[in-house]
Amino acid sequence: MHLGLDIGYSSLKVAFTHAGEKPHHLTMPVGVSRADHGDGNYFGDAGSGVLVNVDGEDYVAGVQPHMAADHTRTLDRNYTRTPQYRALYHAALASSGARVIERVATGLPVNLFFNAELRAELVEQLQGRHQVTPDRVVEVREAKVYPQPAGTYISYLSGASDREGFMSTRAALVIDPGFFSVDSVVMRHNRPYPSAATTSTEAMSRLLERADEMITKRHKSATATPGLFKATLEERLRDGRTDIPCGVRDIDALPFLERAADHTGQRALAKITSSVRGLDFDLDIVLVAGGGASLYAPAVRQAFPETHVIVVENAPMANADGFLVLAEG
Repeated sequence: MHLGLDIGYSSLKVAFTHAGEKPHHLTMPVGVSRADHGDGNYFGDAGSGVLVNVDGEDYVAGVQPHMAADHTRTLDRNYTRTPQYRALYHAALASSGARVIERVATGLPVNLFFNAELRAELVEQLQGRHQVTPDRVVEVREAKVYPQPAGTYISYLSGASDREGFMSTRAALVIDPGFFSVDSVVMRHNRPYPSAATTSTEAMSRLLERADEMITKRHKSATATPGLFKATLEERLRDGRTDIPCGVRDIDALPFLERAADHTGQRALAKITSSVRGLDFDLDIVLVAGGGASLYAPAVRQAFPETHVIVVENAPMANADGFLVLAEG
């Protein structure tokens, strides 16, 4: 088996293949709670999550963050070092059904990927024998780590009619608006350009905060404290929806999300356009993926009006799909 892994700050995406089968896909939220604290359903089992083991402690992984009793969201460079990250990794391994995985491929945010020490640390953490549950061990024989947006690039190439020609002649800017960061990297001749790689924190977490503030001002009292809608917005977007409950009725949050994206997207794109200004070659294409792809795409098109911009197919899963291709290769 081979496995492509995208452990984000809002959702876990997994793509894996058994011999001779089509890829299987798995998506779950990133909430993690100690098993003895429950996951919010009060029925004494894993509920909607996956019961896993990390360093001898039982956790429930893959539940809504606001439903996890003791979940604390980590939004910094140390995410891969947390029990939460390891619990989600074990949930991915357990859900694959495999006892042995030949290769796992995953990504790091661009600004972290070029830290060789951190990259090597993650590789060592991912490969080897993992006690994913009290009675189950999964062996990962090899792990590979790539810059996060590279998964999207490979995913797009895997469906291109002239893959070899594209890699040898075209320059692609890949933009990945995630929950914690908006990552971008230029890929040319099948390799990333570190000088044209950026990470901006004007990401979906900021966008949701702005949308929440606007909805609160519009639909609640002037003294209401923002934060009422953020968790619901995140959950709905993960499910591909924009309707949210507001009092006795539902409202469509899309206009608020689009207004928030206009502001947040422009700030993120300002950093990205600055990073590619010094390139001595032209960009042929801009690929947009990630959970925020559709919301950030208008800002991308405004920033690159002369370049072909594509929101890749199944954008939230694009990195995991690309990492699976890399794991198989």
